Amino acid sequence: MKIYKNVLSPEFAKKLYTFATDIVSGKHYQEDLAVWTNFAWDKQIVKDSAPVLCIRIPKTTSKKLEEELQRSGIFDPQTDKPLYEHALIYVWFKNSYIPCHEDGHASKAVTIYLNENWDYNEGGLFQWLDSETNEWKIIFPNFNTAVVNNSGLPHGITPVKSDTQFRVTVQTFIMPQI
Repeated sequence: MKIYKNVLSPEFAKKLYTFATDIVSGKHYQEDLAVWTNFAWDKQIVKDSAPVLCIRIPKTTSKKLEEELQRSGIFDPQTDKPLYEHALIYVWFKNSYIPCHEDGHASKAVTIYLNENWDYNEGGLFQWLDSETNEWKIIFPNFNTAVVNNSGLPHGITPVKSDTQFRVTVQTFIMPQI
């Protein structure tokens, strides 16, 4: 598990946050936008979670995301497939979470936190099992911080408990080029 701070330019991170919250509030409409919820996921990963809105990042924006992740050393266009199909924004509603699971289908699973302010008591914390110590660790969702799971380690997200805001993240699964 690797943590990267200031992974995106602050302006781009804020733009992604606004894009997502505008969709939720009805301020943004785009005819060809792909949107679904976590109820399309495997039942073992949904369990009794409240909805998580999944928004595919438009192709032009995913190119910008690739550039910024390349600058941060997370994405390598020589070895990684383009992000478009796997570049998503998740909007987490109250009582949404993901139980412990592994992302074995990707060489890297990347989560980037987009909320500028988040309180520990609002939940939505990233937990992972450290294979070296066999202990569970917690990562707080600080703004513009990326968590990269490049080892397929078991992890999950605690329930979101905020009454005042959504938890908003970029989620991308980086696939190797064949």
